[in-house]
Amino acid sequence: MKKLSSLLLLALTGGLACGATDGVPAHIVQPLPKELDPRLEPPLAPPSGIVRPLTAEETARRERELAPVPTAGLKEDGEKAIEAYNVKEKTVDGQIQEFRQQHQVTGNAAAPAADTAPAAPNPEENFMRANSSNNLYSVDCDGDLYFDMEEGVLVFMKNVRVRNPNLSMDCADHLKIYAEFVPKKPGDKKPSERKQEKEGEKPQVALPNGGNFDYNSIKTVAASGNVKASYTNKEGETSNAQADKITYNAKTGEIILTGSPVIITPDAIIKNPNKDAFIRVYSNGNMYSSRGTKTTFRHVDKKLSDRDKQKTNRKP
Repeated sequence: MKKLSSLLLLALTGGLACGATDGVPAHIVQPLPKELDPRLEPPLAPPSGIVRPLTAEETARRERELAPVPTAGLKEDGEKAIEAYNVKEKTVDGQIQEFRQQHQVTGNAAAPAADTAPAAPNPEENFMRANSSNNLYSVDCDGDLYFDMEEGVLVFMKNVRVRNPNLSMDCADHLKIYAEFVPKKPGDKKPSERKQEKEGEKPQVALPNGGNFDYNSIKTVAASGNVKASYTNKEGETSNAQADKITYNAKTGEIILTGSPVIITPDAIIKNPNKDAFIRVYSNGNMYSSRGTKTTFRHVDKKLSDRDKQKTNRKP
């Protein structure tokens, strides 16, 4: 026993003498290969094609699209126009009444309605029947609505609700829809370019969307104020998005969420609680989110396992 103890002590002494300074034997302390050493792992950086800061032009355009909407002047002009119309209507009604009294006219008697007369067409019903429900978007709001012919933008204000079988969106402040200017013939100019027309030219009535702005060719959709969106893909899967402001570029397919952005898909939750954070989703599927993002993934094989279970549960 004494001899065994001496051998163990000698072995330990020799091991410490030839080992590393921290007391671990040299044959155990081996340098890690470079490809396995986590200390040598280069910091990951998303490709430059994904992480691209907004250009000055993009920033200016987006700030303009998301800027608060001034409507005080529009409302005042509308009230003045209604007041002027009412005054004119009373004047005309007085002239008609004076004419009837002068000529002892009681008015035109209504012609009896023919029993076989067809019912008057209902344009709203015709419009609904002529279009598929998937192609129709219902937009309601609690505030004002206006169309700016100069910019080709349709604005819905205050508690806006958009509904479509494949899309549902709500925002508290405003929703702006920018239409593409489509010339009807070569040389057509935008309304803003027609401001410099010759003086004395007789003005013509301009109806909404009568300035060659095509709402089948939307450029940008900008929503502001606690925006919540829910959409369904071709597979019937529903995804949700939420942010203080969301812009969608219909030409590039790019979506930008700013202000505590959240994206919830069937497979993952991506969110950033910071007010100045953003998530940028590119048309090719690339995505970049600013620092502080938290992500929760679904198990990668769960979909496959769910499908396998569905197959095994099927009756032969």
